[in-house]
Amino acid sequence: MLQSKEFGDFDLIMELMNDENFRSLFDSQFNDFSNIKSILVIMKTYAYLEKRYIQEYGYKPSKEYMANGIQKLMRDNNTRRFLVESTRSFMNDTDTFDEIVNANISNLPLITEQKNNDRV
Repeated sequence: MLQSKEFGDFDLIMELMNDENFRSLFDSQFNDFSNIKSILVIMKTYAYLEKRYIQEYGYKPSKEYMANGIQKLMRDNNTRRFLVESTRSFMNDTDTFDEIVNANISNLPLITEQKNNDRV
């Protein structure tokens, strides 16, 4: 267990556990580790994509844009596998999620094909 000085977000966790929406998610989905990992994949993907979108366009994407984009990524076997493997590496403290994705994204067939099509 992390010591309080290493883990400074204890108070935030207490606030989240009292938030009705988060508590609903927690009570319904944090019952087995598989669901927890799935939630983590979605949350890390959301954060990564939102950050990249803001870098590109200078403002946050809409909730609908993010939901549709993430659903599309999760439906594709290649991108879903890539995101799951990136999250596993992150969970093993290999590196930050952003660094893992950035280092390996060119190996993703769908992204590579899209980049090649953009050049035509």
